[in-house]
Amino acid sequence: MKCEWNAVRIPIMVLVILMQFLGWQGLHAQDASQKQPPLRIGKLQINKLLILGNSVALHGSAPQIGWTGNWGMAASSRDKDFAHVLHSQLCKTSQGEPKMLVRNIADFERKQTDFDFDVGLKESLEFEADIVIVAIGANAPALETEDAKQRYRTAFERLLSRLQEKKPTALIVRGEFWPDPEKEKIMREVCEKAGGTYVPLPNLNNDPANLGSADQKFENAAVAGHPGDHGMRLIADELWKTIERLSK
Repeated sequence: MKCEWNAVRIPIMVLVILMQFLGWQGLHAQDASQKQPPLRIGKLQINKLLILGNSVALHGSAPQIGWTGNWGMAASSRDKDFAHVLHSQLCKTSQGEPKMLVRNIADFERKQTDFDFDVGLKESLEFEADIVIVAIGANAPALETEDAKQRYRTAFERLLSRLQEKKPTALIVRGEFWPDPEKEKIMREVCEKAGGTYVPLPNLNNDPANLGSADQKFENAAVAGHPGDHGMRLIADELWKTIERLSK
């Protein structure tokens, strides 16, 4: 009886294993079929958007200077800052929802060649963005000497080089909201050498309607001088026009 029971048991066990395997394969195939295709705008893949900036892109709450938001400084709400206005346009055009990571790297602006890229860019690099937008410069000291200019150039070259390691679909460097010809000349040259696209801003800070003070009352002049809702939208528009052009 014992041998007869084993003779029956073995085929049953094989059948159970086979059914389990086929069932797993079926679920696996079903999961694969449900994966969404990559989000695209024209020839650009836009599954992930990375924005590296300063307080114009993201600034945490700072009640001591009258700022209580946690988004682009002086915008009246998160959805009104340039990063989220741009993201909204990408969602609308692609009919999807790209992931977005916004990080403040003012520390890079201040430290430049002393910046620890492995620590300061770790999360941003691991994000592996398709579109990378670099929007910095304001917190770097004025470039008044040749040494200062070379230091800024070297630091910016290192920054873009690290970002290019992940082979983004598009690397975009945005000009400053507060124009600085020396810094912007260097950023443009380094950007173009790295194969990126430079997007200058048309002196938006000169129009009071573009400032935070046009929308809200801020006691702190520095906060009030940041782009308000209208200024943020104009920044997003310039970036969107560039992405649209690159997609063709």
